[in-house]
Amino acid sequence: MMGMGSVDMRELVKLQENLKKLADEAKRQQFCEACAKELAARLIIQVFLILVKQELSIKEIKLQESKAVHCEEDGLLEVRT
Repeated sequence: MMGMGSVDMRELVKLQENLKKLADEAKRQQFCEACAKELAARLIIQVFLILVKQELSIKEIKLQESKAVHCEEDGLLEVRT
């Protein structure tokens, strides 16, 4: 998988221990929901950045195709850059 990064298991164990300390179920639920929202927001940002990059690549390809068409009309065999 690309760009998954690394995980520090000690930090996960520390998080698990801290979650156990949350005695109130409502506070635990609120914390878990906040974490889920944060992770979702980060994922959306990553997906957005990937889509923008792909869109720019598509536009670049279309521009190159457009230049190739102009070259064919001019009787040239190479693509203008």
